[in-house]
Amino acid sequence: MNRIIDGRYQLIEMIGTGGMSDVYRGIDQKLNREVAVKILRKDLAEDPTFLSRFKKEAQAAGGLNHPGIVAVFDAGEDQGTPFIVMELVNGKTLRKLLQEQTTFSVENALQIVVGILIALDYSHKKGIIHRDIKPGNIMITDQGQIQFAQQILISKIPWIKLGYANSRVDCSFNIMFSFTIICNVI
Repeated sequence: MNRIIDGRYQLIEMIGTGGMSDVYRGIDQKLNREVAVKILRKDLAEDPTFLSRFKKEAQAAGGLNHPGIVAVFDAGEDQGTPFIVMELVNGKTLRKLLQEQTTFSVENALQIVVGILIALDYSHKKGIIHRDIKPGNIMITDQGQIQFAQQILISKIPWIKLGYANSRVDCSFNIMFSFTIICNVI
Protein backbone atom coordinates (compact mmCIF):
# COMPACT_ATOMS: atom_id res chain seq x y z
CA MET A 1 0.00 0.00 0.00
CA ASN A 2 1.39 3.37 -0.92
CA ARG A 3 -1.54 5.80 -0.93
CA ILE A 4 -1.13 9.43 0.10
CA ILE A 5 -4.03 11.22 1.80
CA ASP A 6 -4.43 14.98 1.50
CA GLY A 7 -0.99 15.28 -0.12
CA ARG A 8 0.59 14.70 3.29
CA TYR A 9 -0.23 11.40 4.98
CA GLN A 10 1.26 8.26 3.47
CA LEU A 11 -0.73 5.13 4.35
CA ILE A 12 1.54 2.19 5.15
CA GLU A 13 -0.75 -0.64 6.28
CA MET A 14 -4.22 -1.25 7.68
CA ILE A 15 -4.06 -1.79 11.43
CA GLY A 16 -7.75 -1.91 12.31
CA THR A 17 -11.26 -1.81 11.03
CA GLY A 18 -14.62 -1.13 12.61
CA GLY A 19 -18.25 -0.53 11.82
CA MET A 20 -17.67 3.01 10.56
CA SER A 21 -14.06 3.27 9.49
CA ASP A 22 -10.71 1.72 8.69
CA VAL A 23 -7.51 2.69 10.51
CA TYR A 24 -4.09 2.76 8.88
CA ARG A 25 -0.55 3.16 10.13
CA GLY A 26 0.82 6.16 8.27
CA ILE A 27 3.56 8.71 8.05
CA ASP A 28 3.01 12.44 8.27
CA GLN A 29 5.41 13.46 5.52
CA LYS A 30 5.45 17.09 6.62
CA LEU A 31 6.51 16.35 10.22
CA ASN A 32 8.18 12.99 9.51
CA ARG A 33 6.32 11.09 12.26
CA GLU A 34 4.22 7.97 12.44
CA VAL A 35 0.48 8.53 12.81
CA ALA A 36 -2.77 6.60 12.71
CA VAL A 37 -5.18 7.65 9.96
CA LYS A 38 -8.84 6.79 10.39
CA ILE A 39 -10.86 6.91 7.16
CA LEU A 40 -14.66 6.82 7.12
CA ARG A 41 -15.92 3.94 4.99
CA LYS A 42 -16.92 5.04 1.47
CA ASP A 43 -20.52 3.83 1.79
CA LEU A 44 -20.96 5.83 5.01
CA ALA A 45 -19.23 8.92 3.59
CA GLU A 46 -22.19 9.24 1.22
CA ASP A 47 -24.68 9.25 4.11
CA PRO A 48 -25.19 12.84 5.36
CA THR A 49 -25.99 11.65 8.90
CA PHE A 50 -22.76 9.65 9.29
CA LEU A 51 -20.74 12.35 7.55
CA SER A 52 -22.02 15.05 9.91
CA ARG A 53 -21.48 12.83 12.97
CA PHE A 54 -17.94 11.95 11.91
CA LYS A 55 -17.01 15.62 11.46
CA LYS A 56 -18.63 16.81 14.71
CA GLU A 57 -17.10 14.07 16.77
CA ALA A 58 -13.66 14.63 15.23
CA GLN A 59 -13.90 18.29 16.29
CA ALA A 60 -14.97 17.34 19.81
CA ALA A 61 -12.14 14.81 20.17
CA GLY A 62 -9.65 17.29 18.73
CA GLY A 63 -10.38 19.62 21.66
CA LEU A 64 -9.16 17.08 24.20
CA ASN A 65 -5.56 17.10 25.42
CA HIS A 66 -4.93 14.38 27.97
CA PRO A 67 -2.41 11.53 28.24
CA GLY A 68 -5.27 9.05 28.75
CA ILE A 69 -6.95 9.94 25.44
CA VAL A 70 -5.42 9.31 22.03
CA ALA A 71 -4.56 12.72 20.53
CA VAL A 72 -6.18 13.97 17.33
CA PHE A 73 -3.73 15.90 15.13
CA ASP A 74 -5.73 16.71 12.01
CA ALA A 75 -8.96 16.03 10.14
CA GLY A 76 -10.08 16.63 6.60
CA GLU A 77 -11.37 15.10 3.39
CA ASP A 78 -9.53 13.38 0.59
CA GLN A 79 -11.38 12.66 -2.64
CA GLY A 80 -14.68 13.21 -0.83
CA THR A 81 -13.87 10.83 2.03
CA PRO A 82 -13.38 12.20 5.55
CA PHE A 83 -10.35 11.20 7.61
CA ILE A 84 -8.90 11.83 11.05
CA VAL A 85 -5.17 11.79 11.82
CA MET A 86 -4.35 10.61 15.33
CA GLU A 87 -1.49 9.68 17.57
CA LEU A 88 -0.23 6.20 16.76
CA VAL A 89 -0.38 4.14 19.96
CA ASN A 90 2.04 1.24 20.24
CA GLY A 91 0.46 -1.36 22.45
CA LYS A 92 -2.55 -3.65 22.68
CA THR A 93 -6.23 -3.22 23.31
CA LEU A 94 -7.60 -4.32 26.66
CA ARG A 95 -9.69 -6.79 24.65
CA LYS A 96 -6.55 -8.42 23.26
CA LEU A 97 -4.96 -8.56 26.72
CA LEU A 98 -8.12 -10.17 28.15
CA GLN A 99 -7.89 -12.83 25.43
CA GLU A 100 -4.19 -13.46 26.13
CA GLN A 101 -4.29 -13.42 29.94
CA THR A 102 -6.66 -15.45 32.05
CA THR A 103 -6.09 -13.32 35.14
CA PHE A 104 -4.87 -9.87 36.15
CA SER A 105 -3.41 -9.02 39.50
CA VAL A 106 -5.53 -6.75 41.67
CA GLU A 107 -2.87 -4.05 41.22
CA ASN A 108 -2.98 -4.29 37.41
CA ALA A 109 -6.79 -4.36 37.30
CA LEU A 110 -6.98 -1.29 39.54
CA GLN A 111 -4.36 0.50 37.43
CA ILE A 112 -6.53 -0.07 34.35
CA VAL A 113 -9.74 1.03 36.07
CA VAL A 114 -8.11 4.12 37.57
CA GLY A 115 -6.59 5.06 34.19
CA ILE A 116 -10.03 4.77 32.59
CA LEU A 117 -11.67 6.84 35.33
CA ILE A 118 -9.05 9.60 35.14
CA ALA A 119 -9.53 9.95 31.37
CA LEU A 120 -13.33 9.89 31.78
CA ASP A 121 -13.18 12.53 34.50
CA TYR A 122 -11.16 14.80 32.22
CA SER A 123 -13.46 14.36 29.23
CA HIS A 124 -16.61 14.73 31.36
CA LYS A 125 -15.31 18.02 32.74
CA LYS A 126 -14.93 19.13 29.11
CA GLY A 127 -18.57 18.12 28.48
CA ILE A 128 -17.70 15.11 26.36
CA ILE A 129 -18.58 11.46 26.93
CA HIS A 130 -17.27 8.38 25.18
CA ARG A 131 -20.36 6.48 24.06
CA ASP A 132 -18.70 3.11 23.51
CA ILE A 133 -16.50 2.24 26.46
CA LYS A 134 -15.41 -1.34 25.98
CA PRO A 135 -12.15 -3.32 26.12
CA GLY A 136 -11.65 -2.98 22.36
CA ASN A 137 -11.53 0.83 22.65
CA ILE A 138 -9.06 0.96 25.54
CA MET A 139 -5.37 0.76 24.69
CA ILE A 140 -2.61 -0.34 27.02
CA THR A 141 0.62 1.15 25.65
CA ASP A 142 3.90 -0.73 25.60
CA GLN A 143 4.84 1.43 28.63
CA GLY A 144 1.66 0.40 30.52
CA GLN A 145 -0.24 3.68 30.06
CA ILE A 146 -4.03 3.50 29.64
CA GLN A 147 -5.47 5.41 26.65
CA PHE A 148 -8.89 5.65 25.10
CA ALA A 149 -8.86 5.03 21.37
CA GLN A 150 -11.77 5.40 18.96
CA GLN A 151 -12.41 9.08 19.59
CA ILE A 152 -14.94 9.06 16.81
CA LEU A 153 -17.33 7.71 19.41
CA ILE A 154 -16.97 10.76 21.64
CA SER A 155 -19.98 13.08 21.75
CA LYS A 156 -20.35 16.65 22.90
CA ILE A 157 -23.16 16.79 25.44
CA PRO A 158 -25.23 19.99 25.37
CA TRP A 159 -26.71 19.47 28.86
CA ILE A 160 -23.84 20.00 31.27
CA LYS A 161 -24.20 20.90 34.94
CA LEU A 162 -21.22 22.27 36.87
CA GLY A 163 -18.80 21.08 34.18
CA TYR A 164 -19.68 17.39 34.53
CA ALA A 165 -21.57 15.35 31.96
CA ASN A 166 -24.73 13.69 33.27
CA SER A 167 -24.66 9.92 33.01
CA ARG A 168 -26.83 8.12 30.48
CA VAL A 169 -28.18 4.60 30.67
CA ASP A 170 -26.39 3.32 27.55
CA CYS A 171 -23.06 4.82 28.62
CA SER A 172 -23.42 3.53 32.17
CA PHE A 173 -24.20 0.03 30.92
CA ASN A 174 -21.05 -0.05 28.77
CA ILE A 175 -18.90 1.22 31.64
CA MET A 176 -20.28 -1.38 34.05
CA PHE A 177 -19.96 -4.14 31.44
CA SER A 178 -16.30 -3.30 30.83
CA PHE A 179 -15.48 -3.13 34.54
CA THR A 180 -17.32 -6.42 35.11
CA ILE A 181 -15.10 -8.06 32.51
CA ILE A 182 -11.97 -6.69 34.18
CA CYS A 183 -13.09 -7.70 37.68
CA ASN A 184 -14.14 -11.19 36.60
CA VAL A 185 -10.61 -12.02 35.52
CA ILE A 186 -8.98 -11.04 38.81
